[in-house]
This record gives sequence, structure tokens and C-alpha cells, in this order.
Amino acid sequence: MLDSRVMKLMYYVLLFQEPPIVPVTFTTPGSYARLKGYEGMKQMNVTFSFRTYENNGLLVFHKFLSEGHVKLYLEEGKIKVEIVTSGNPKALLNNFDDSFNDGKWHTVILTLNTNLLILNVDGRAMKTTRLLTFTTGGIYMIAGGVTGTGFVGCMRMITVDGNYRLPTDWKDNEYCCKDQVVFDACQMIDRCNPNPCEHGGTCKQNSAEFTCDCTASGYSGAVCHTSLNPLSCEAYRNVNSVGTHSNIHIDVDGSGPLKPFPVTCEFYGKTFSPLVEA
Repeated sequence: MLDSRVMKLMYYVLLFQEPPIVPVTFTTPGSYARLKGYEGMKQMNVTFSFRTYENNGLLVFHKFLSEGHVKLYLEEGKIKVEIVTSGNPKALLNNFDDSFNDGKWHTVILTLNTNLLILNVDGRAMKTTRLLTFTTGGIYMIAGGVTGTGFVGCMRMITVDGNYRLPTDWKDNEYCCKDQVVFDACQMIDRCNPNPCEHGGTCKQNSAEFTCDCTASGYSGAVCHTSLNPLSCEAYRNVNSVGTHSNIHIDVDGSGPLKPFPVTCEFYGKTFSPLVEA
């Protein structure tokens, strides 16, 4: 028989242990979770962590039992809150300048009380005081399920009104759809690691593809492979009208490792003489 002190210790270990972290992946804009909260309350709280590469997507939508709703979403990588309450015009809160679609985990806490809204992202709180009178409904839409662009990416530790349930415990009617939601895994592909863009191009991505921003690299093409500079003075003259001389950059090895360098091309009839600048 276990000693009473041992049993008490085991009780406190079970009581205060951290809940297991079980991520869930919403693989399409049409996937979502439909979780219950406390209905008829004058306050609400939603907490979760997310990661994504998408510019846009719904994070949380809650329709009040009274008139109105609150919507937390990503737009061009920025986190925004839209809130509508009875007798008040729609308000849009957009106080975070950061982009949160960088593929890293970000933690969000959204709290509403009468005349008070607090949005905390990664430990930084945005607080607004305005006329807010509402009564909570019973359902919270997570990642989609309403009009607009759904969220594609991963979430974890989704907690509604202080209640956390493992995604693996969600019932069939609490999420959609079975072939679009992956439990106990964050299935995201980092297409920018390693960087496929050559010559210092900037890689950008979403859940479907990557693109390369070749601005200021001196190269173009899908992966910044094609040089924008001619291979030689003769190549430059073949496609441009020239006078007696031209100051240009040439790229002698095309897309090779050598960087373009400045030269002065002097043209004499059908011949030319490149002068390399010091």
C-alpha cells in the first residue's frame, strides 16, 4: 500500500503538470474547427499558438448571442481584429506592424470584457478601451468555416474560455474535414530552406509554392539565374545602339560565381576595346 505522503505527491504532480502539446494542421482554406465556449457571458478568452506561410487567413470567428461578432485574422501577414457590437459601428484594430506569416510559432491571447479588448501576441499586449457590450454565443470557429479565406498552417494549445482539449479528442462534428485536418503533427514544408534563389535573391513562400524576389540582385528568372548584364562589350553592342564609348557592367561568366563588374567599352567601327575600371 502506498504511503499517504507519496500519494499526495503524485496528486500534486498530476494536478500541476503541463498539458501535452498536440499540434493540428489545417491543410486547406476549407478546413476548420468548431469548438464550444461558455454561452451567455459578458467576457470571453481565446488562446492559441499558430505558424503559417500564408499572407491571409481566418484565425478565430465568434458570433455573439447579442448582435455582432469578433473576428481575428491575418491580412498580408498582419494580425487584425474586427469587432461589431450592438449599436456601435464596426471597428478594425490593427496595431501590430510585424508580419506573422514567417513560419515561426506565435502565441495569441484574445480577451474581451465589457468596454475592453486586449490582444496579446508573443507577450506584447495591445489594449483598447471603447464601448463594447456583448453576450457570448456558444460556438467559436477556428481557422475557417465562415465567409472569407480560411487559415492554412498549424495551431496548438487552442484554449477557449480557459478550457483546453486535445485536438485528438475532437469529435467528428467539431472539425472539418477528415482528409483536410492532420492531428498530432505540424505538416508544413519549408520551401525556402535551403534558399533556392540564386545570387542573393529573397525567397518567399506559401503552402503551395515559393517565389524569388530578384530585386537588386542583378539577375532575373524564376530563381534569379539569368544575368541582366551582358557577357561582354560585343554582346552589349549587339543589342544596343552605341556611340564611341559606354559605361556598363559586364558579367563574364553569366550566372557563374563571378560578380558583374564595371567597364568602359570604347567602340571603333566594328571593333571595341573594354577598359576595366579600377
